[in-house]
Amino acid sequence: MRALLPLLEKLQAEHAVGVQHGTGDEPFWNSMCKRGGTSGSGARTWFNGWINIVYPYIQNEPNRYMQPYSPTAEYVKEGRNGGRYGMGAPAGVQGPDCADFPPGIAAAPVTWSYYGEEHKLLFKAGFVGATQCPVSGTVRPAIAWYIPHDSGPQSVMEQDPFMAAIAQRRKPTGPLPKTGFVRSAFSPR
Repeated sequence: MRALLPLLEKLQAEHAVGVQHGTGDEPFWNSMCKRGGTSGSGARTWFNGWINIVYPYIQNEPNRYMQPYSPTAEYVKEGRNGGRYGMGAPAGVQGPDCADFPPGIAAAPVTWSYYGEEHKLLFKAGFVGATQCPVSGTVRPAIAWYIPHDSGPQSVMEQDPFMAAIAQRRKPTGPLPKTGFVRSAFSPR
């Protein structure tokens, strides 16, 4: 709660600014979630930003990067384009490993009996991307369900074949928005 309440107050204040057609706090929004990493032996990638406040536990352990938002936090001051470091990175810009976050997609195994032949399938549902309104710049989650064949255990680092097929069919179009958000494979054309 120590970290969540100040974030909720900030979100409420940003909403009030938006209602008045004011300009939002760009450093705040640009520090919501950023991918960072190191290179070389022992390299790792992470997600930093105030998004960590809504993940108090990562893999059943307290999230040590869950700190109250502050405009003076190192991950805020590094800017939206920061995040690539050599062999080491300052502690204030690091976060939980990317692979430690839940995938946002739930899966349930199903066996389908089709004309006497059994097929191992998975029912999957959850967050599969984001869409952005080309006029207002508003970003919203894309939620979907799909049924792939169950090919056995899959690493969280491997790309989902379903998502790869979707991405190949719909490439982002038009100029990138100035806010730092990128249109997903699901953006309307």
